[in-house]
Amino acid sequence: MEEVVKGKKLLNKDNVASKTTITMKQIIEAQDNLRGAIMIGYPAYYGLPEYEPVRMILEKSFPFEDMANEVFDVSHF
Repeated sequence: MEEVVKGKKLLNKDNVASKTTITMKQIIEAQDNLRGAIMIGYPAYYGLPEYEPVRMILEKSFPFEDMANEVFDVSHF
């Protein structure tokens, strides 16, 4: 959960208001940390179905372009 909280803080919309700069290196590092956390719980994604969004995102096969923008509203986090 610690890595999830760190990722949410990194991508928080308040960073725009405070003009906090976020680099691709930081985003990739956060994604790698989340991938590692998932791999601890599900080695080689064993037990996660192929349609699981987390698995699809980490394997870079999630169809973001086919989805409406409303789906990605994370303001409730």
